[in-house]
Amino acid sequence: MVRYGSRGGRKKYFRLRSPSRWKFLDSDSSGEEVSEGPVIAENKKPKLLCVDDEVEITSALKRVLIRDFEVIEVHSVGAAKAILKENSDIAVVLTDHRMPDGTGLELLEFAQVTRPEAVRALLTAHVDLSAFFNAVNNALVHRLILKPWDNEYLRAQMIESLAAHTSLLEKTELERLAITDVVTLVRNHRFFQDQLKIEVERANRHGRVLSLIMIDIDHFKAVNDRFGHPAGDAILRQVASRLTEGVRTLDTVSRYGGEEFALILPDTDVEGASLVAGRLREAIASQDFGLTTITISLGIATLPAHATTSHDLVRKADAALYTAKRQGRNQSVVASVDSPLD
Repeated sequence: MVRYGSRGGRKKYFRLRSPSRWKFLDSDSSGEEVSEGPVIAENKKPKLLCVDDEVEITSALKRVLIRDFEVIEVHSVGAAKAILKENSDIAVVLTDHRMPDGTGLELLEFAQVTRPEAVRALLTAHVDLSAFFNAVNNALVHRLILKPWDNEYLRAQMIESLAAHTSLLEKTELERLAITDVVTLVRNHRFFQDQLKIEVERANRHGRVLSLIMIDIDHFKAVNDRFGHPAGDAILRQVASRLTEGVRTLDTVSRYGGEEFALILPDTDVEGASLVAGRLREAIASQDFGLTTITISLGIATLPAHATTSHDLVRKADAALYTAKRQGRNQSVVASVDSPLD
């Protein structure tokens, strides 16, 4: 037995003969019956971001969807982008196309990058739908709702989209695992190689600078030998966490292999990379690791000063790292312009 909304204090009940067949019964704020359906438990309501510059439209959409979703109403593309940045649990983005500060397709493209697990639905009254159908075919839009909408159809589409949301969550998680180091939870070696090629190509194309810092934990083998590999893994995680905290969100922290990490710093010259390396070295040296003191050595190389390809940039930074370790460790060294690449 599924319970629905009340009217005049009296409860209405309805038995669903088949979960695949919809029956709709509910009341709007005026007490008049409108199309509704099975109610999702209050504490399990997924979040739906509803975007339209007209308050009357978002209010009408909310009345249809409020029983099944936690509806967040916003009235501009800018406000919607801010919500997406701040909330990682948005299940559905339902947006009108035409708004004063942008378009619905622009917002959904932003959502595709920022929250790929969210279902993207477009509400439009356009007659020429070729651009929107192309967007659907390119997976930018998962649902296309035409104005004026039918309440039953809209609600059914939004509820059905939750299955797509679950699939997107699983897909996003698999993609995350494929590029994540299982021990440190930073990016893995494969991702580093791919991302470095992308950043080098971008820097060369636009005439920008790019720095790479190779990092090695000093005497890490001795830590493993003395305290065991579980303790060594814990130290790797702590170092990775501190490195991540010490750089910008646009920078890439990766585990290069073993006790070695790599940092990709876009739009960062030699001086900037040296400052970053110095801060990170001091942060690790002052960190309380419990079992022992940990220090790191760092090698810095910059494009285009030291190299113009990803392969040469890695080798230059690695050579500088080797110099730092040979000179006594716990220091950073900048690659020389004429340093060998062998």
